[in-house]
Formats: sequence, structure tokens, C-alpha cells
Amino acid sequence: MASIGYQIGRRTGVFRRLDDLERFELCEVVDTLIERHGITPENVDHFLIEMMTGFV
Repeated sequence: MASIGYQIGRRTGVFRRLDDLERFELCEVVDTLIERHGITPENVDHFLIEMMTGFV
């Protein structure tokens, strides 16, 4: 789950650098996003595409 956590954290702007993975409060934010949106390794790419499409 850590790899999709980093992907989600980077794309949503929660994480700015790799060291942010060590910040518990930021990891909690990302975990909440993953849970709230039902993100799994199988659908993470779809979620990211949909999210980025919404910004354009």
C-alpha cells in the first residue's frame, strides 16, 4: 500500500518529497484519501487519471 500511498500523496500535493513518507501526519492524510475514495492497487491509475482530468 505504500507505493500507491506515495503516488496519491504526490499527485494530490500532500507529499512534496520522498522524506514526507516519514511524516506521520501527512501519511494519515493520504491514508484517509485512499480510504475515502476506495483506492486500491487495481484502480489507482484510474483514480489519478480522473483526478487530473478534473483539473484541466
